[in-house]
Amino acid sequence: MFSRARAYLSLIRPLNLLITFVSIIAAAVLAGGGWADVIPMVLAGVAGVAIAAGANAVNDYFDDEIDRINRPDRPIPSGALTKSHAWRFWQIASAAGCLCGLAIGLWPFVITVGSVVLLYAYSRSLKATPLAGNIVVGGMTGMAFIFGGAAIGAADRAVVPAVFAFLVNVAREVVKDIEDRHGDAHHRVVTLPVRFGVRPAQVVTSLSLVLLVVVTVLAYVHDQYDHVYFRIVLVADAMLLYVALAVWWGETPAHMRRLSLLLKATMVVGLAAIFFGRRL
Repeated sequence: MFSRARAYLSLIRPLNLLITFVSIIAAAVLAGGGWADVIPMVLAGVAGVAIAAGANAVNDYFDDEIDRINRPDRPIPSGALTKSHAWRFWQIASAAGCLCGLAIGLWPFVITVGSVVLLYAYSRSLKATPLAGNIVVGGMTGMAFIFGGAAIGAADRAVVPAVFAFLVNVAREVVKDIEDRHGDAHHRVVTLPVRFGVRPAQVVTSLSLVLLVVVTVLAYVHDQYDHVYFRIVLVADAMLLYVALAVWWGETPAHMRRLSLLLKATMVVGLAAIFFGRRL
């Protein structure tokens, strides 16, 4: 039996929250943030953590029946917390996140409110809608970069990393759905490959990655980044194009798992290109 504190920690998934905090700080740095921007950057990170914690809680609130079968060790089905506990936590954490956004400025506040609404809709219904859930996950990853940029008044400088993060994560989420399609079908989880088959999922993956390659090249052509960016991003583009082709070479879970890991590595290379190729 969980203690109450351990139950809440399990509910909010602290490792994911740490990743959220670091991602938003990194996004602000990529947009040009420095020591003079520490306070709004930290507030943005705290806002992101609060909203993500609330989203995790409301996700468990709506997944109670499924978790009783698939994850009986989770706080709600185990009896360590009730659905009311999760609901109240979502309300408090979401309000705290929005208040932090308001303390930074108008646009950060708008982003926090929009994020709360979208994540609620995702947990309630969108994650059961083929492709819509993938787009929301990718969109929230990209929005973290816009939020980090907006926190220091430089949202325009966060557009390219946001698009990069969005398209990579949409592709990666679809690849993971292909990997998990048999288990998802067994548990009646309606994903793109479960509903429409593997081929449409492969098409979405390839189109997302090819579009991303075009975006990375256009960012250089329009002089948003320097030659260092271009040299590094070519490596990322080669990795993206490889996955866009390799997704058609097999459908086994092991193959898709390798491609998913490669896309995660590509995200790191792409962000490195943006960081080292910034025009300061």
